[in-house]
Amino acid sequence: AVVPEPETFLLFFLASAGFRRTAGQKRQELINE
Repeated sequence: AVVPEPETFLLFFLASAGFRRTAGQKRQELINE
């Protein structure tokens, strides 16, 4: 098994977290309207 580099894992984690945050904000905007 190939172990991903810490930098790659961190970038992936930040990207997924940022995507969830923006998706959550858009969902909140839809609910508020």
